Amino acid sequence: MKNLLSRLAILAVALPLIASAQPMVSSCQYGNQTVNDVLCYGPADLEGTNVTGNVTVFGPLIIHNATINNLTVMGELKSADSTIKGPVSVYGPIFSNASTFEKDVFSATNYMQMNGSKINGNVTIKSSSQQGVLDMSNASSISGNVDFSEQSGVAELDSSSHIAGNIINGTTKAHN
Repeated sequence: MKNLLSRLAILAVALPLIASAQPMVSSCQYGNQTVNDVLCYGPADLEGTNVTGNVTVFGPLIIHNATINNLTVMGELKSADSTIKGPVSVYGPIFSNASTFEKDVFSATNYMQMNGSKINGNVTIKSSSQQGVLDMSNASSISGNVDFSEQSGVAELDSSSHIAGNIINGTTKAHN
């Protein structure tokens, strides 16, 4: 009986520790605060958040009025009124509104939209299934090259938007 009680006591202590080591799918929400790193398995929302380290999200990410260092998203990125200081890797579409990306942006997608946004670096769009589209409007700008790395692509720009570098494996088209 003592042996059974000892095993149950060990199990009662160990089970919560084992369970907490497993990643759980849940939504992550951060408000007006400063944090070192964000790691989320599921949808994430950063509203007015300052992240000094890395943001890694396995799911869609919405950021608004946020400042982020390095960013990796395995899902859709929606950014508004935000600044991303480090490199960006997104494995899904990007929708950017009035945001600034200080370094290179990589997106494995067939669609990326910039509205009043700025990228101070190169953009790589890796679209494996169909033609990639980069949709730029409202004085959006890219200081470097745009590389449609797997399928050819098209950069659709309105008259106020600009790409300073070259377009690799793609063409430009006036925005309708």
